Amino acid sequence: MVDLTLPIAIAEGAYELLDVLGEGGMAIVYRARVDLERFDYAALLEGRRLSRSESRRIRRSDIALGQRYKEMTPHMLRQLCDSRCMAYPRRDVVAIKVLKASVKHNAERFIDEWLGLLGISHPQLVEVYGGGHDQPTGIYYYAMELIENRLSERQVLELPLNDKLEITRQAALGLGCLHEHGMIHRDVKPDNVMCVREPDNTVFAKISDLGIAKDVDRSVELTITEQVMGTPCFMAPELTRGAGEATRSSDVYSLGATLYTWLSGKTPYHGKGLYSILGSLTNGLPPTPIQELVPVPPPLQHLVELLMHQDPATRPQTMDEAITRIDWAREALASAVSGTPSAIPPTPPPSTATSTGHVLVVDDDAQLQRLLRRTLSRMGVEVTIASNGGEALLKLGQHRYNLIVSDINMPTLDGMMLLNILKGQQVTTPVCFLTGGRTPEIVQQASLLGAVAVLDKPVNFPELAALVQRYCGASG
Repeated sequence: MVDLTLPIAIAEGAYELLDVLGEGGMAIVYRARVDLERFDYAALLEGRRLSRSESRRIRRSDIALGQRYKEMTPHMLRQLCDSRCMAYPRRDVVAIKVLKASVKHNAERFIDEWLGLLGISHPQLVEVYGGGHDQPTGIYYYAMELIENRLSERQVLELPLNDKLEITRQAALGLGCLHEHGMIHRDVKPDNVMCVREPDNTVFAKISDLGIAKDVDRSVELTITEQVMGTPCFMAPELTRGAGEATRSSDVYSLGATLYTWLSGKTPYHGKGLYSILGSLTNGLPPTPIQELVPVPPPLQHLVELLMHQDPATRPQTMDEAITRIDWAREALASAVSGTPSAIPPTPPPSTATSTGHVLVVDDDAQLQRLLRRTLSRMGVEVTIASNGGEALLKLGQHRYNLIVSDINMPTLDGMMLLNILKGQQVTTPVCFLTGGRTPEIVQQASLLGAVAVLDKPVNFPELAALVQRYCGASG
């Protein structure tokens, strides 16, 4: 009989276990009810504020700030979470992961699994709401977003090609967010990409299981065992050659290996044992070419080969670059089906090409994202994509931009709120709005906040090009 009770320290944190969702080698995952009025928002805010290295130190200022949080009402704390684009429970049902007593020696790894994602809000990452250690019982646990109606492995394999590329793209978005937070996943594989089909028949994917994720800013020496902790057939070959620690490029390889599996129905190096796989990786022997396993259109064949290239320097170096390659493959496929020439060449320009400026595009419309990336790239401008204001704030913390081109109506954090935050933080990057509902009132509000222009949708590209040329010095 399954024990559905929690230690008092956890139960008082507003959780009630309902049933078992699954069990693995390290942990049991439960469905649980959460009381949204008793949930500890203060602990969530405090935990997200501290860095992973700081979280083991308590300072007087931390205690004072924590006390102020505890004096606020749940409604005030939720508003504060919203203003900081933080994830917190919005439904009264969550999942709770509990570490098995038999593997308590992996407690630090388990803590890192949830601490790195605590409070991060991104559509392609499973949200984590907090966790802890109940000392009387020795139980380690954490609460996270409950993903229901997940597609089975067989259902994912039966998806159309375009849907498989879409979930690969979304997985890349989630991994890109991790990378921007200084983390490498190190175990990207189909099991750790949760896919769901929405009522409108679209599919979406979320990255999960950061059990072996590594903070690239932590000066921790990894043992050989830890280096090969990722699932071998999805692991980048350089990790078996003593070539250093996992990198963004090694996550790109694993994403390519995941796409390889979704397209062919077989894992890379299928049929081989552990030592044979490690030997192939070490000696630079690639897996069976995907076109020998299943008929694959050339654009997809080239995409898989690029993402899984044996030389990490030849792969896309960031998830943004990987997304660009995925988008090119999709356009090439669409052109092949329609019989019209592709507007984008199947082989992108060399990465050594110099750009005249850097534009941050903030829009939740994937089709417009691709269109703006293609158009602005042709002007010699480097383009970074964010799907909402919260994601844009993360990217603004990583790079400097010459211009921000943003939609107004977006989930999580809209364009006006984004510009208001930037104004408060004295960020001077010019902002141009795109909107399908341009009115004098919107133009006036945007102007008061400091926007340089408000353009209509559908986009007037000559007008946009003039703005880009003005702020980036690009050629039209």
